[in-house]
Amino acid sequence: MNQKEKTLFFSILFFTFAWHVFGHFFLYDIANDEGEYLINA
Repeated sequence: MNQKEKTLFFSILFFTFAWHVFGHFFLYDIANDEGEYLINA
């Protein structure tokens, strides 16, 4: 894996992690019981 591929991979990984954290703390508060499932789908 060259440097460009590695950078892209970690960018996607970080974005996915950040999205789950954002979804858990901000969206779940106003979502119904199915909200967690939809966010994590």
